[in-house]
Amino acid sequence: GFTLGDDDPGDEFVVDLYYDEKFGTVLFDTVAGRSKCPHEIGTAAIEDPRLVITSFPPQHVFPDEDMVFEVQMSNLGVGEESQFVLYAQHRDNEGSLKLLLDGAPFGGSREFTNVLKDTSYKKTLVVQRGPRLFQYPSLDLVMESACEDANSHNNDLTA
Repeated sequence: GFTLGDDDPGDEFVVDLYYDEKFGTVLFDTVAGRSKCPHEIGTAAIEDPRLVITSFPPQHVFPDEDMVFEVQMSNLGVGEESQFVLYAQHRDNEGSLKLLLDGAPFGGSREFTNVLKDTSYKKTLVVQRGPRLFQYPSLDLVMESACEDANSHNNDLTA
């Protein structure tokens, strides 16, 4: 005999078993279920982060003005609630842009717990010019599950 199991809470699998007479082994085929950390093929994603920029700054922003973006976060997964991390890829921030998320400094990452499915959360992201440059390359804004990064949803912050 054998036992099938998964340590991740909330993961459920429906598996068909077949016997391979040629090799004398059991074959497993996942046909349904739900999973995360990682999301497994053949199952519904418990966490499916969605990040949309809903409002951009005007096309021309003067050097002493802030760039204001409105972003919307949501979970399209089947889990009742999820935990996500939002961060900007600062490795691309060569000009020392300053970021504020809902008025607070946003230099690292921000964790969001209890993100309910089918609910959107609106956030305001303010980008301020650094001390030297007047033109900057785009900066990636990433939202991902708190337990994995393969399911990231990226958006370029470009005005």
